[in-house]
Amino acid sequence: MKPQTFAILKPNGRIVQGMILKQIKIAGFKVIREEVRTLDMEVLREHYAHHVDKPFFQPMADYLVSGSSILLILEREDDADPVRFLREMVGKTDPKKGEPGQIRHDFGVHHPTVIFMNAIHASDAGEVEEEIARFFPNHT
Repeated sequence: MKPQTFAILKPNGRIVQGMILKQIKIAGFKVIREEVRTLDMEVLREHYAHHVDKPFFQPMADYLVSGSSILLILEREDDADPVRFLREMVGKTDPKKGEPGQIRHDFGVHHPTVIFMNAIHASDAGEVEEEIARFFPNHT
C-alpha cells in the first residue's frame, strides 16, 4: 500500500469544498476514500483533545458541526510524500498568514481573531494512521 494522508474539507459550503477537492486532484492526489459527513461533538473532542480546554474549542466545534464536511483519504499518484505535499498546499493554520495559491489562504475566512475557519484540516506527520482510524475505523 502506498503512503496515505487524511484531510477534512470543513463546512465552508459545497461549492468551496468542490473547488478545493478539484485543486487537490489536479495536484496529483488520488482519492482512496471520500465521505460526506456532519461531524459530531464526541469525535471532535477526541480529534482535538489537545484543544478541548482552550477558549476557542467550543466555537470551533460549533462551526465544525454546523454543516457537512468531506473526509478524505488520499494517496499521491507519484512518489512524493503525501503528508508533506498536502501540508505545503494547505499552508499556515491562519489563512491570513498563508501565501496566495495555498488552500487556507485562498478559501479560508480571513478574520482578525478567528483562525479555525480555515477550510481544511490536513494530518501532520505521525497523526495519519490515528486520524484515519478515528474517522474510517474499517479502513485497511
